[in-house]
Amino acid sequence: MPSRHNDCQKGPAEKKILRIVQQTIAEHAMFLPGDHVLVAVSGGPDSVALIHLLHMLSPIFSFDLGIARLVE
Repeated sequence: MPSRHNDCQKGPAEKKILRIVQQTIAEHAMFLPGDHVLVAVSGGPDSVALIHLLHMLSPIFSFDLGIARLVE
């Protein structure tokens, strides 16, 4: 059975979104190399998309990514 990473091929829409997010992070100097970034998520699709994008970009910007799920 193939790994999940092999199953996730980036389509044109995902590549475009990834490029826009990467440009935005760079333009606003949102992260410095070595930063520890903690993202609070709800578990909804927008939070999952955000974590997915940041996970893919973390090696490019050299930051460590942590996730915190907020529960009511």
